[in-house]
Amino acid sequence: MTPWWLKNLLGVILLSASTHIFAQPLVPYSIYYPPGFRVTLGVGPTTNFTDIKKNKIFNASKPQSEWRSVAQATLEYEATAYLNVRGHISYAEIAGARNNLRFAAELIEASTTVNINPFLLFGNYDGQQRWFPSIIVGIGLAHYNSRLFDTEKNQLASRGFGNGGGLFGYVIEGIAIGGIGISYSIDPHWSLRLEVANRWMSEDNLDSYVSRSPYDFYNFTILSVGYKFFRDNRYPIVSTLPPSRKY
Repeated sequence: MTPWWLKNLLGVILLSASTHIFAQPLVPYSIYYPPGFRVTLGVGPTTNFTDIKKNKIFNASKPQSEWRSVAQATLEYEATAYLNVRGHISYAEIAGARNNLRFAAELIEASTTVNINPFLLFGNYDGQQRWFPSIIVGIGLAHYNSRLFDTEKNQLASRGFGNGGGLFGYVIEGIAIGGIGISYSIDPHWSLRLEVANRWMSEDNLDSYVSRSPYDFYNFTILSVGYKFFRDNRYPIVSTLPPSRKY
């Protein structure tokens, strides 16, 4: 026969364990990633990958500087910690030089991208991550004016400038976007982001120099700051214990 004191001790242990188990939150707040909208503003350099370019990859500073910039505004919906969808509006300038040819363009881009965190896609968000890498894929439309001229500034060709089919008479072309990015969460609202993404155009017309390449492409490298709007939801503690009574 089991001693009475052992029965009481086992009862106390089981009661304490059940209280600890059933009084835990159904979804702990520390791992809850609230969906919401984020607005970001960013700037950075552009890189030209057309036929009129001195180096294969990096911008050149001589004989003419190819360094130009882009400004971008983004509205982003963060559905989860590993997936978000973004809409972008960008204004950029692009330039290139090769031999006796010079090329310059201004561009307005409207695009949509999907951003996937490959590490959390098949993993778990533990509430402690600050760094969020992402793979970027998307599509968009580029509206541009461009000029091709020589070292004496004699214009050899131009596109757009009121004669195109896009906004304000710009030339319009479809683009495909691919790249990578990384975000740093300062707090639940504020974040910093660096992204590098190429834009492949549907035609070989951006620099008005036709070659064997079926298309032109260019790159945006953008550093941005963002602010997220969301509801701060906290799940209540759910317990199976009956409410206390006063006698």
